[in-house]
Amino acid sequence: MQDGKTEAKLEDEIDASEGLASLADAEGTKSLEAYLASKQKGRNRVS
Repeated sequence: MQDGKTEAKLEDEIDASEGLASLADAEGTKSLEAYLASKQKGRNRVS
């Protein structure tokens, strides 16, 4: 039983590490500044 708990804890730690690493991957994303600028341009076209 103890081995199962230890294995589950290690898997949780690995999942957490992978999740944090994915947050650092900025490929294919847009900065907040660029996003807001594109929204502002879109708003000006509608007016």
